[in-house]
Amino acid sequence: MLANKNGPAGFRLFQQPQESHAVTRSRTVKATHNETLAVGDAYTLDADGEIDERAAGSDTVRGIVMGFEIEPTAGAPQGPMSKDFLPTLTAGKAIVCEDPRAVFVVQATTFAKANSVQKAGLDDNAGDANLRQSRQQIDGATYGSGTQFQVLGLAPSPADNDYGAFAKILVRLATTL
Repeated sequence: MLANKNGPAGFRLFQQPQESHAVTRSRTVKATHNETLAVGDAYTLDADGEIDERAAGSDTVRGIVMGFEIEPTAGAPQGPMSKDFLPTLTAGKAIVCEDPRAVFVVQATTFAKANSVQKAGLDDNAGDANLRQSRQQIDGATYGSGTQFQVLGLAPSPADNDYGAFAKILVRLATTL
C-alpha cells in the first residue's frame, strides 16, 4: 500500500444516523468573526448562540459547517448560487450539523489502531483561500487527552488509506449543546 497523502479538507459528513437524517440547522455568523469560515470547519458559539469563530484546539466544538445560506443583494440576478466560504468580518447564515450521532471523515496528523474509540482534539489550520476549503484535521498528539471528537476508527476507502501519518478517520462530535 502507498503512503497516505497529506490533504486535510476539514470534516465531511460520512454517515447519517440510522433512524433519520443528520440534524442540520441555520446559525447566524457574527459580523465580527475574525477568521474565514469554510465548509467542513468546526466552530464555536458565543453567549448569544451565534457562530463566533472557527474552533481551535482548546475550544468547545459545537458543530460542523455544512454550507452557507445565500442572502442576495436587492436588484441582483436570482438563480442557482452556492457559497462555500464566508470571508472574515462578514455576517451571514451557516447551515450546520450539531448532531452527535452524525459521523464525519477527517484527516488525522497521525493515527494508530490503538487510537480507536478515544477522544481527540482539533488541529486548526487556516483554510485554503484559493480553493476556499477547510484545512482542519485531528491532532494526533491529543488521543486520550482531547475532548472535542470521539474517534471511531480508520475510514474505509477505495483509495489508499492506512494507519500512520495523514490517515483518514471517522469521528463524532464529543461535545454538543
